[in-house]
Amino acid sequence: MKRLQSFILTISLFLAVGSSAFAQGSFPDNELLGYADTLMTAAMSKLFNQNGSSSNTAAQYQWSDSYKRGDAKGNGNTTIWPQGFGLATLAQMAMATQGTNRYNTYRSAANNLTNKFPNHIMTINGIRGYSVYGGAQHRFLDDNAWAALGLLDAYEMYRRSATLNAIKMVADYMVNAGRLLEKDPPGGGGMYWQDSPANDTNTYKTKNVANNGPAVVIFCRYFKITNDSTYLDYAKMTYQWLYDTLLDKSKWLMWDNINVETNEINTYQAPYTTGAMLHAASILYEITGEQAYKTHADRLAEAAFQRWFEKYNSPALGKTITIVKTEFNTHSDDMVVLLRGFEAYAKISGDRHYLTAFAQSMRHIWKTRRDAETGLMNYNWTGNATQDEWTSLSETGYVEMYVRLRSRNAGGRRPFHTVCHRSRRHYEVGRRDYKQRRTLLGRSVRWLRRQRQHADFHLRREGGRCL
Repeated sequence: MKRLQSFILTISLFLAVGSSAFAQGSFPDNELLGYADTLMTAAMSKLFNQNGSSSNTAAQYQWSDSYKRGDAKGNGNTTIWPQGFGLATLAQMAMATQGTNRYNTYRSAANNLTNKFPNHIMTINGIRGYSVYGGAQHRFLDDNAWAALGLLDAYEMYRRSATLNAIKMVADYMVNAGRLLEKDPPGGGGMYWQDSPANDTNTYKTKNVANNGPAVVIFCRYFKITNDSTYLDYAKMTYQWLYDTLLDKSKWLMWDNINVETNEINTYQAPYTTGAMLHAASILYEITGEQAYKTHADRLAEAAFQRWFEKYNSPALGKTITIVKTEFNTHSDDMVVLLRGFEAYAKISGDRHYLTAFAQSMRHIWKTRRDAETGLMNYNWTGNATQDEWTSLSETGYVEMYVRLRSRNAGGRRPFHTVCHRSRRHYEVGRRDYKQRRTLLGRSVRWLRRQRQHADFHLRREGGRCL
């Protein structure tokens, strides 16, 4: 009897420790998630128009464009593009903080922001899509792509049919307004960047990686949800056009766009374009198993790493680290798209050293680049200049990088309460059986630990995300 009481007490203590450490709200066992929560709290206080925080009701529950030091709140509301990035960040934070006192804050904010997206819908030539601002007569396919990626993260969080319908609207908008199926020259494929009214000089002029790369990811993720193979076909078609037309095969980095009137290629290369292509290749390999996509992803990942990272002696960390090069580290939205690509690549390859480099960068800037007064993150990761204005696009980009890196074996292990639902059920079954005094024999501490190890295995196999 004493042995049984001791056994029950041991299990009770084990369960208490396992369930309470993460729920304290301070995230003591997850350094990078703690950074994400602290920075997101500062960003929302300055840049997110919550109920009653803006006299402009149209701006409520949306991200402001920018915040200036000394102002009570950010200025107005920003365009649909940063709203999409901000929604992705809120959804990622909500999924990461399940089981804590922060979950409802992020879930509620994500839900309220999602409900504002219909205000941006406009119809041109019978095709519905998101405008730059609500009611503005300008539409860009890349703006819609970033919005849809935010909606996909939000859908992953709460599985609302209205959100899925919005994702489908954007996917169909990109195909139809972008004229994918018409296969306009050059290259006989790809989608246009802008479809605003004909009096806009940029309408149907260029085809860009900025919209075609994310479109592949959107089509693939929508296919994974609905199993509608039409969208997988769209993804393959778009990817092939990107590979044939805008990939610099001498460097395995992406060019920016092609002008359909002159056939001239803009050879500018940025982290987010190659990051978007890396994400596209990785998710296509995950779905199809076709080796060509994996080979492309291997080369894109290494090329991006060599181009945009360098060794840096970090006094703050007391060691030499790999950090994002100065010429690009002012653009957190650029870097978060590259991080999404590295994350997708890690899922298919198991190679996490790119994520480790990212995590080193993020630890360094946490110690050196946060503004003491506002708590917001300054630009230029290796500099020491101060600034007096911050954008929601930049701040939510930093937060998203922290929250995505929290469980990538790049520092900070995700607490057990937020592992994938399938693995969590194994643990919960053991706890329920204990509570109901069923099959108590054999439900030892060692068995419960094995369930946690089983969950960690699934977490690694799933790329660290609850799918």
